[in-house]
Amino acid sequence: MFDHPRLSFTPHEKRKTLKLEVQIRNALHRLAHLITTMNDELSLVPKPMGRYGQVVQKLQKILDLMTGLRKVRENIPRKETVVPVFKQRRELMSCICVSLFACEQVFQARRPLPQFLPSSRKALETLEICVEERIRKAREADGILMGLSLVYAFAEKEVMEGVVDALEELLDLSRQLFGTSAWLTTQQPWSEISMDEEGADESSGWYSALGWEGSSV
Repeated sequence: MFDHPRLSFTPHEKRKTLKLEVQIRNALHRLAHLITTMNDELSLVPKPMGRYGQVVQKLQKILDLMTGLRKVRENIPRKETVVPVFKQRRELMSCICVSLFACEQVFQARRPLPQFLPSSRKALETLEICVEERIRKAREADGILMGLSLVYAFAEKEVMEGVVDALEELLDLSRQLFGTSAWLTTQQPWSEISMDEEGADESSGWYSALGWEGSSV
């Protein structure tokens, strides 16, 4: 999905991709065994092993969907669904990569997720609109059905939606584990609360500015 739209995989690139998939799958398999072992160990400090297991499951699901996406994409109509919408495809993959990188960093540094991340959902919706428009124009121009390749195009859409769903669930689990580093909130800061709004006079001091009732001595 992220490669140049006019170039296809060479046999060497296919072997590298398959090797990478096997390496990732083996790493997730080892991680699942490690979590099982940690769950059986006695510990004085509680650990969220259930959520750790869910994280591994989401990563395995994303890997399976990415593998299926690669296979489906070998049969989609590239002229209508790849070349003219390459910019939108690259935007979607950029959002997915940023989200995965953010999850990786919070687990390594054990720090909160950023409050705002690029929306993979929005990028996917934009891509789907552009692809559907290109397919519609192609069918109107030729007046013929696109055959089995059109089925693969819709299958690719379903798989990409599954990837985005799993990614959002992974982000949600990361927030549950490490929180969110929020810098923009709807809560009114203390400095913006005026004394007049609280009905206090100048002699009431900063307690009234916070909405606290002064006590008489």
